[in-house]
Amino acid sequence: GLARLARPVPGAVTAIAEGKAAPAILDYAQAHHVDCIVIASHRPDMQDWLIGSTAARVVRHARCSVHVLR
Repeated sequence: GLARLARPVPGAVTAIAEGKAAPAILDYAQAHHVDCIVIASHRPDMQDWLIGSTAARVVRHARCSVHVLR
């Protein structure tokens, strides 16, 4: 899974957090002094335009770099 994909990246860590996705990701990143969040995104649908996707929320509120994969 994800840990296998991250293994070749020096210093990469995979983690699982509970709660609403965006706040859980942002809280974890801040608590663990994360340098860069890597997050997947998808083509936005109408609901995303109205309330925003998890990736969009993370990008807007992260205190570190965010790399979005499409």
